[in-house]
Amino acid sequence: CISVCPSAKRSPHTFKGPTAYALEARHYFDPRDEQNRGLILKSEGIELCIQCNACSEVCPHNVDPAGLIRMMKSDIENK
Repeated sequence: CISVCPSAKRSPHTFKGPTAYALEARHYFDPRDEQNRGLILKSEGIELCIQCNACSEVCPHNVDPAGLIRMMKSDIENK
């Protein structure tokens, strides 16, 4: 999914990539986690995702990185 991501290509040093954000989602949505994951995700460039859904379309594991990123970005913006 990283190879098709325009944000990862455009900003490889500031955008962590769809795979990393999908992995981060397990902590973000875990109510037991007390870290400020929103702040962490912002520092890792999640706002640079343009929601093109290319990562989800090619994901070999049927994960929806774009959907997870969309949910996290929306939650961060609404806090």
